[in-house]
Amino acid sequence: MEEGDSALFPAGVGGEVRNEGDEPAAVLVADITPLEGGVGTPAAGTPAP
Repeated sequence: MEEGDSALFPAGVGGEVRNEGDEPAAVLVADITPLEGGVGTPAAGTPAP
């Protein structure tokens, strides 16, 4: 991969990812899980003023 490239790995995929280069790499991990018992309220994701 080159600088500025990105990769997306599907959920549940095992394995290993390595940075074999000399430059540091950044990793962003997100876990999105549905709420138990139904949907949330529309304001649930709205930050307080």
